[in-house]
Amino acid sequence: GILIGRDSYIDVGENWLITGSGVFTCGTSTVRLTSNAGTRTIDPGASNFYNLTTGGVAIFRLSDNTIIENDLDIQSGTLDMSSFPSYNLTVTGNWTNSGTFNERLGTVTFNGGNQTLTNTAVETFYGLTLNNTSLTLVSANMNVTNTLTMTSGNIDAGTNRVILGTSTSNTGTLTYNSGTIIGEFERWINALGTDYEFPVGTVTNNNRATFRFLSGLTSGSLIVELISTDPGTSGLPLDDGGYTINASFPDGYWNVTASNSLACTDYNITLNGTGFTSVYTIDANTRIIKRTNGGDWQLDGSHSAASAPDCYRNGLNGISTLGTQFGLGLRACEGGTIDNT
Repeated sequence: GILIGRDSYIDVGENWLITGSGVFTCGTSTVRLTSNAGTRTIDPGASNFYNLTTGGVAIFRLSDNTIIENDLDIQSGTLDMSSFPSYNLTVTGNWTNSGTFNERLGTVTFNGGNQTLTNTAVETFYGLTLNNTSLTLVSANMNVTNTLTMTSGNIDAGTNRVILGTSTSNTGTLTYNSGTIIGEFERWINALGTDYEFPVGTVTNNNRATFRFLSGLTSGSLIVELISTDPGTSGLPLDDGGYTINASFPDGYWNVTASNSLACTDYNITLNGTGFTSVYTIDANTRIIKRTNGGDWQLDGSHSAASAPDCYRNGLNGISTLGTQFGLGLRACEGGTIDNT
């Protein structure tokens, strides 16, 4: 049979089952599942929802992969991705959770335009795929415990944080194609010789920071954010092996904080300066400079020639729990002659 719902509300207090040759044509309807007891099954078959709302105190458990063409609103109760197996959930509109979401081992995909995620507590996903224009965290942190896949689209964390992994024994995996994280991105760290990428930046620029820990690592987590304001010149000029670093690029800097006991005495860093063009130009001589907790700029480690827009510094020591900032420094023009004939 065919059930057509357009611009209407459909209230169901039991299971939602589309079986056999049954088809539900959602139109622009809202299905409201409300139950005050037990476990209810959601099996949409090959049909989609437009808006889906859950209410009451029941557990609403998926028994098939589910597509929501617009908004998901977990008003109360539990939306359960199920186990053995877990199912996947695709949301094209906004995500609002005032109840409980049990992620199990399922993957949630955001594949709309400018989407929002609202929860008063940390929203936890096992697998999360971003394939949209943007996802804005309205009111809380977001934790991806297994795999964060950034196919396209930005994550705007605002004053919140994107967290990948849960501990030094479960660091999570970043699968990256494009997009940026605007705001804080925290990753768990436990391995030497691995490139840990932090695709932070702005709405228009990916200013990723990449860390490779070489020795002296105490496992923990690292929080990275791009700050798009002038970092200032306190502590400059600096001498780097006979070359003078006399200015900082005013386009921004990276704030990096060690957390959960993380420490390292020997690491390399790569910073992507895309968009750092308002005053200076990145060239092979562009230096990475470092300071602690907003203090004076210093030099640490050794310079490796930049290849625009990427800048490199090797053999650095230490990241502060109070915040270590990294910026780009300009090497002064020295020597040579001026021909004015």
